[in-house]
Amino acid sequence: MPKARPADSGTVLKFEPPRLLSFTWHVGWPPEMKKEPPCCATFEIAPAPQKGVVRLTITHDEFEVGSKTDEGASQGWPMILSNLKSLLETGEPLDTDNFIIHEYLDKLAK
Repeated sequence: MPKARPADSGTVLKFEPPRLLSFTWHVGWPPEMKKEPPCCATFEIAPAPQKGVVRLTITHDEFEVGSKTDEGASQGWPMILSNLKSLLETGEPLDTDNFIIHEYLDKLAK
C-alpha cells in the first residue's frame, strides 16, 4: 500500500459545523477501486439523552450491494470505528498494522 499519498477524492455536499458533514467519496486505491463510481458518506453528531454524551451516526450509501465499494466498506468501517472507540476511551489508537483490511487490500492489488 502506498504510504502518505492521498488516493481518495470527493466533494463536500453539506457542511454544518459542528453537527454535519456529508461528501462524495471516490476511493482511488487500489487501482481496481478507481473503476467504482463515487459513493456518499455522511457524519452526523447529535446530543444523546445522557448528559455530556453525543451520538455519532455514519451513513455510507450510493453504492451497489455486492460491489467492491460495499465489500471495502464492510471491512473498513468496523476497523475505523473500533479505532475511534479505543482512542476516545483510552487516548491511544489501536495498532492498525494488524487489521484485516490490509489482507483485503493486498488481495485487491493482485
